[in-house]
Amino acid sequence: MPDFELIEDTLRLTMDGFVDLVRSFEGKATVTYRFTQFNTKVAGNTAWTSYRNFGDFVVEGQKRQSEWLETAVLVRREGVWRIDRLQSTVVRRR
Repeated sequence: MPDFELIEDTLRLTMDGFVDLVRSFEGKATVTYRFTQFNTKVAGNTAWTSYRNFGDFVVEGQKRQSEWLETAVLVRREGVWRIDRLQSTVVRRR
């Protein structure tokens, strides 16, 4: 099992796959994110949080907005918190 996994709108990505996806937009788009409604719990070396993520995308002058409900599971290893799993569900795209 990989150390990181992202499930984004039915797409399952490893860290390398996620980096490749982000790089595919390099120079083509600008993105601004806003996060709200955090709900976080910690139990020992594991934490989980859910939140709302709002994104504004501008591609070739066209603006698009999206909203997601996301849940992340974090694991503390050697004193450092790292995202282990991230699940993202699209709530709305405009």
